Amino acid sequence: GYNAVTADMGRYETEAASVDGVAAALPYYLPFWAAGNEQDVLTAKGGFQSITFNGLAKNIMTIGAADDAVTSGSRDPSQATIAYFSSLGPCDDGRIKPDLVANGIDLYSSVATSNTAYDGTYSGTSMATPNALGSASLLVQLYAREFSGQRMRASTLKSLMIHTADDIGNTGPDYTYGWGLINVKAAADLILAHKASLAAPKMIEGSLTNAAKTATHTFTWDGVSPIRATVC
Repeated sequence: GYNAVTADMGRYETEAASVDGVAAALPYYLPFWAAGNEQDVLTAKGGFQSITFNGLAKNIMTIGAADDAVTSGSRDPSQATIAYFSSLGPCDDGRIKPDLVANGIDLYSSVATSNTAYDGTYSGTSMATPNALGSASLLVQLYAREFSGQRMRASTLKSLMIHTADDIGNTGPDYTYGWGLINVKAAADLILAHKASLAAPKMIEGSLTNAAKTATHTFTWDGVSPIRATVC
């Protein structure tokens, strides 16, 4: 019943841990998971803490659904209001979820009547998630084109998309929009800026070990632009 489901909302349990185990073992594999459509069910908590099971995994990309960020044909993040049904964080342990939001309202969609059939419009985090995944795939393709077939680690891709998202809702990360609305153009521009300035990299992949417990990276600030760093 309803009570059994609400007990799992926000709880890091065996399904989430299993997905995290797979993601940790496969460093180039980044699952995208729908946050769920339960916000309007959990009215007692104002819709918060309504994500369950796999969507609460740490190493994946959990996607919420928002309105289309468009005004008169141009991008307008202020229009990307969270859908009334899109499940909200936090996790019980305080982690930010969802990670990002994408358009999941009235998407022109494929249907099961044939392998090439499209029909009508559909809404849900299950629409926002493939939208976000398709966008991520384009970024993977761009990076491979620029770097001779190399691929980004899953953690790099996740941090890139978080770093370049448009912050909407409360300032900074929050339990409604996560780190914000995906911005594929900004992410692509960062990849290209990184390629153009390898002596002053914009993206760094590395690891810490027992033998090398710290890593130091220096940069020169222009004195004007905000300083932003995303570690994933």
